[in-house]
Amino acid sequence: MLSRHARRILLVLLCAPAAALAHISGFTDTSIQITATGIRILYTLPSDSLLELNAVPGQGDVSPPPAYLAAVRDGWSIRAAGERCLITHARARALDKLPSYQYQLTYACPHGVDGLSIGYGLFFERWADHENFVRVFMAGQRQRMRFTAENRTLSIPVAALLAQWGQPLASGFFDADPNRGLKEALAGGEDALPRVVEPAASLGGISLEQLDPGFITLGLKHIFLGLDHVLFVVGLVLVTHSWRRLLLLVTSFTLAHSVTLGLSTLGLVDFPSRVTEPLIALTILYIGLENLWALRRRKQPRFREDGTGPVLRRAALVFAFGLIHGVGFSYVLREMGLREDLLGSLLYFNVGVEAGQLAIIAATLPLVLLWRRLSWGGALSALASLAVAGTGAVMFINRI
Repeated sequence: MLSRHARRILLVLLCAPAAALAHISGFTDTSIQITATGIRILYTLPSDSLLELNAVPGQGDVSPPPAYLAAVRDGWSIRAAGERCLITHARARALDKLPSYQYQLTYACPHGVDGLSIGYGLFFERWADHENFVRVFMAGQRQRMRFTAENRTLSIPVAALLAQWGQPLASGFFDADPNRGLKEALAGGEDALPRVVEPAASLGGISLEQLDPGFITLGLKHIFLGLDHVLFVVGLVLVTHSWRRLLLLVTSFTLAHSVTLGLSTLGLVDFPSRVTEPLIALTILYIGLENLWALRRRKQPRFREDGTGPVLRRAALVFAFGLIHGVGFSYVLREMGLREDLLGSLLYFNVGVEAGQLAIIAATLPLVLLWRRLSWGGALSALASLAVAGTGAVMFINRI
């Protein structure tokens, strides 16, 4: 029988999924074009994030994209030469095969675009760690930056930069839609504007192939804010007695989720989250139950831990589970609607995921090794494994 204190700990762990299922923080993607005729913002974000804008009072489900257009528009502000630029076009759409919406805002600045200031203020009141990944295109150059709670304004000395580069502003917008474009059917003269097929490679000497290290942080956050992935890795550590065996399991998981992370992000495989997320919960449930079974076997008098069969079987199973988790990892990048520098963003994001995974192991393994020396270490391992299994079960029920 578990002690009263142990039962309380277990109850807390089993209740954890309710908080984990909430959308703790959002990541969004923006492309900004600065031209002689105006400024265009293309803003992509997960559709369920828009529920936090309270644009539709009392609405529990995500509404069609136009319902949030006013709220998104109010979240952006552009000023040039000390005066506010005016919105000439505002459009919204849902992306094909992705649970994301995309908003296109076009601005005209009456006194030109020198002394430009772009402000962004969506979601920070609810999510202090929200980040908006931005690429700015101007005069054939490109620059990356991020809007954060501490950095909500981008100031651009347009005239000084143009003089430095010796380049004029483009006379029209190019198609920078990361998801192959809002179909152009705009009224007025904008359809007649010349278009650049592809943006130039860099801004201020930044290479097209240079990667954005901000995606490492994104990968780290995705690991630590996602209780399901943390629990799975912890489950691997709980009953593994050998460094070599743990290395084999972690390597299997890493290789598997790296493969499907890449394939899913690139759109080569496509599994809806309503299928993947319950399956991820089942992997957590299974790993916890298998831990309990392994701990029970170790109590048997004739139990021997040598032999490669059980180890290879678990490594193969962890590999299969890793394929499922990799698809889950990909959703954050897919929801952002990335296309530009996608391979670089994917690589850095995976680096962040692996760093987070190693950090979980580094924090968990010494603790597990320590309590195994105690007389009640086996009971504590069983309690932790039961908590992992129970949490996976609750997650599965909530996700279906």
